[in-house]
Amino acid sequence: MVLKTHMKIIILPLIFSICISTAPNVKGIHFSLEDDLNIYPSGDGNIDNPYHITNITQLQEIRKDLSAHYVLVNNINANATSSWNWDEKRKTPNGFEPIGIDIDLVTYGHQGEKFTGTLNGHGFRIYNLYSNYSDEAYYTTQIGLFGYIGNGGLVSNLIIQDVNIKGIQNIGGIAGFADNCNIINCSLTGNISGNFSIGGIVGKNNNSLISNCYVNGNILGRGSLIGGIIGNNVMGKISDCTMIGNVSGSNKVGGIVGSNSDSINNCYATVNIKSEKKYGGIVGVNACNFHTYGVRNSFYCINDTTINGRHSIYPYGIFKNQFNKWLNDEKNLNIDDFLLKKSNEEFYEVSNVNDLKNLLPFAAIDGYRFKQTKDIDLSGLIDFYIPIFLSEEYDGNHFSISNVTINKSNNNNIGLFGFIGVNSTIKNVNCLNCNILGYSHVGGVNGVNYGSVLYCISTGNVVGNSLVGGLVGNNLGEVSISYSACKVSGIGWGAGGLIGCNENGNINNCYAIGNVSSDSSVGGLVGKNAYNSKILNSYSIGSVNGTRIIGGLIGNSYTSKEINCFWDKQASVLNESNGGIGKTTYEMTLKKTYTTVHWDFDNIWSINEGKSYPYFIWDDNDNIININQNDNDFDGIQNADDAFPDDPSASIDTDGDHMPDKWNPGMNQSDSTSDPPLELDPNPDDPDNIPPDDDGNETPSNGKSKTWIWASGIAAVVIVVAVAVVFLFHKKKDSPEEEGDLGRVEAKPNEERNK
Repeated sequence: MVLKTHMKIIILPLIFSICISTAPNVKGIHFSLEDDLNIYPSGDGNIDNPYHITNITQLQEIRKDLSAHYVLVNNINANATSSWNWDEKRKTPNGFEPIGIDIDLVTYGHQGEKFTGTLNGHGFRIYNLYSNYSDEAYYTTQIGLFGYIGNGGLVSNLIIQDVNIKGIQNIGGIAGFADNCNIINCSLTGNISGNFSIGGIVGKNNNSLISNCYVNGNILGRGSLIGGIIGNNVMGKISDCTMIGNVSGSNKVGGIVGSNSDSINNCYATVNIKSEKKYGGIVGVNACNFHTYGVRNSFYCINDTTINGRHSIYPYGIFKNQFNKWLNDEKNLNIDDFLLKKSNEEFYEVSNVNDLKNLLPFAAIDGYRFKQTKDIDLSGLIDFYIPIFLSEEYDGNHFSISNVTINKSNNNNIGLFGFIGVNSTIKNVNCLNCNILGYSHVGGVNGVNYGSVLYCISTGNVVGNSLVGGLVGNNLGEVSISYSACKVSGIGWGAGGLIGCNENGNINNCYAIGNVSSDSSVGGLVGKNAYNSKILNSYSIGSVNGTRIIGGLIGNSYTSKEINCFWDKQASVLNESNGGIGKTTYEMTLKKTYTTVHWDFDNIWSINEGKSYPYFIWDDNDNIININQNDNDFDGIQNADDAFPDDPSASIDTDGDHMPDKWNPGMNQSDSTSDPPLELDPNPDDPDNIPPDDDGNETPSNGKSKTWIWASGIAAVVIVVAVAVVFLFHKKKDSPEEEGDLGRVEAKPNEERNK
């Protein structure tokens, strides 16, 4: 398949002649002509007989008839504009007054309107045009050669050389604002500057066609929406345009367009971009739907373009060998020139780093299928990723892509595959030892998914602000039979061991084992599960830390379902989750935990009973999570150091009375497996289990002090002794005092004695 150019580029006439303008150059005089002065030497303003423009005076006076038709018949020297329209307040000239504006120019009392006529430059040039309406007092919102071109307006075949235009908002070399009009085959060199919505050709474009235009200059903004051709493209078509030079701003800065909401075709840029956030070689931010509009067959050269001082990959960047061939072949690229496809195969093979680089321009085109044939190590290739994947399929074939390192802390949609389209599938990809940093929609394998992610693995570290996941940052499609072992760190909302946010998406038979931390909506598997999403037969075991809205499995869930899903209460150190069922580590190693709710252990899952968590049948032994066999109750404490080696609820018993000092993290008495259940020790340091009273004396459970017990004991002894003394006393009293007295005892019959 060949990338075809829909419109061949028109070579702009760049051979200039010199023409001296007859316009006055008098400092301090506001330029104007009487409305009834016929200044045009020929033509009547009709489309078949347009007015002829021969000098800068006549060009300025187009503002007197904004619906007429005009044509340049020679080059125009605009040097005089540098002294026009003196501003007494600023002590500087304002210069050329934009043709057609839709607000009052307060100083001049002039009500402008949009230009709806035509101007054909016929390849002639206007050079040294000066216009400066950058004072906040004017706040004119459309500044350029034309302030406002409206319905049916057309500017074509015009060259503006060495221009200097300054304003506040909606600033462009040809037009500040283009609305339902056409600007075709125009070029510009020079400087355009302002605050917001600034472009080399048009500041703001609404439903207009900008085609075959060229800019070589400096487009400098202090705010957002800054582009080499258009600052803000709102439902406008851009084709066959070129930008060479410098583009800078604070936000939404791009080589062709700052913010794009429609189509860009067959354009290229070789630029130096500077911006604090949301920037790129072609567009700063693509606000449109990737599947309906967007950028097609448009590229910037990675080797010749710097973005914040670095030669780096962003959407629509390609390397120099492909870029030069694309230009030389009239903006056509043939995939067969770069990737191998065997005659009996449907896939283009990817076997090394160079193949991954060559895949870049074709990944954003539907219909292609790729299959990896070897392990690929990206060590030393910083910031390499595939920003947009709209092709049919990438099959990693269970080979690895290792040591992926991406550092784009100000950018969204960051992962090995940044954006996956609705009809695209990524499968069997092993993204190992990744270190990925992005701003939002950040994941190990994928930043944002509208398609399918199947049989994939990620290990390493994933860091971002919000919507951060070990495998996928934001899922709006399907993720199945995949897992992540990545450590996930965020600082905003939406962080999960597998997926940061599951939004109208489905997750089936997946798991996550990495630790997760962020501020809010933090979960071991998914940070936020929302908008009728569904999670089926999945689990997580990582620790979860957050400030608010956290859960062992799901951090935040609403209008969604979590079916037959589990998390390890001990490993996550959490008893709560907004979805799923919490289990002890031991229970997580039992097959019956899962078969009871119909997990498929014939085709998908396997387990080492009592020894491991569930794992995929297709996974190798290196990735099986085995439980330490010297820890009977799986509480993380070795048997030798565990006072209760068969009970996961507790592990410490300082005084050895078989009563735990405290519960293990995430545990309580209801988790005790002993019979009867363990009870906390009221006095962990005393084996007699006698806690102190309010006076510092030890107190048993009946509330009596130890002193009272000793006193009671002594009293009991005294009583016993006293009783014994009394008994002996009475016995002695009843006995004969002398042996001789026995003879005087009266003998009694035997019967009586026996009584």
